[in-house]
Amino acid sequence: PGPGEILVRNDFTGLNFIDTYHRSGLYATKLPFTLGVEGAGQVMSRGDGVPDDKFSVGERVCYYGTGSYAEYTVVPMTQAVGV
Repeated sequence: PGPGEILVRNDFTGLNFIDTYHRSGLYATKLPFTLGVEGAGQVMSRGDGVPDDKFSVGERVCYYGTGSYAEYTVVPMTQAVGV
């Protein structure tokens, strides 16, 4: 992950109507594009600038951001919360 980002191993992925819109082409996306706009899993690593008191490796988090259908997703720390 880059500065201010965490790498999440996805354990759960939400399925939303917007995912079907992206997949059908109703909402155009720039390719390549990985579906999924929300997920939950474990923090695997942290980028520079992530404070020591936030998102330790192994912590469970949920997040809003693209790419949650992938096995791993890089997420800005501002879009994640511990669970």
